[in-house]
Amino acid sequence: MRLKTEIISTSAIFIAGAVSLGYTFAVFPNLELMTATIFLGGYILGRFCGLIVGLLSAFLWSSLNPWGSGLAYPPILFAQIVGFSVVGFSGGLIRLFVNPSKITLKSALIFALSGFILTIFYDVTTNLCSILFSGFDLRMMRNVLLAGIPLSFFHIAMNVLIFFAVLPAIIKSLNKTGFIKKYWRGSDRFNKMDSLR
Repeated sequence: MRLKTEIISTSAIFIAGAVSLGYTFAVFPNLELMTATIFLGGYILGRFCGLIVGLLSAFLWSSLNPWGSGLAYPPILFAQIVGFSVVGFSGGLIRLFVNPSKITLKSALIFALSGFILTIFYDVTTNLCSILFSGFDLRMMRNVLLAGIPLSFFHIAMNVLIFFAVLPAIIKSLNKTGFIKKYWRGSDRFNKMDSLR
């Protein structure tokens, strides 16, 4: 019961962190830490909690956004929720392959590849939804997509860098404190593997 309460409270911390960081970096086009924060939540808490963290973070961040509420654009809000839910769920998947006690260059490359794929998925999903429901004709849709390519490249590059350099450092630090192990149901499997070496 205590662990369930801790999981709920930790999930809430990740949601609050993701939303706060989303607003903090909103003034910088396509530079954001929401994706990494939600992914980290899934990595530590697991697939289901990661999905919930992504879903609620996206809903709160988009619907309460002072620069334009996602509630006014339901298709875009839906795309953002789907995109960030997949990010959180994917963090839970990656934890099956990356041991927090053995973060290596290979681990960092796995994180970087994850950031690359997830950022592309998010950008494609949200851009397609915004364009398809914009009422633009095909020519305008093409022009909007082409104009957004440089920003998407920047978004992808920054997230790859964050996933490669920042996430491993955070995971190493959290693992030293014993924070991750509390929620790491896969730790026994990794411990058994380590003992066989």
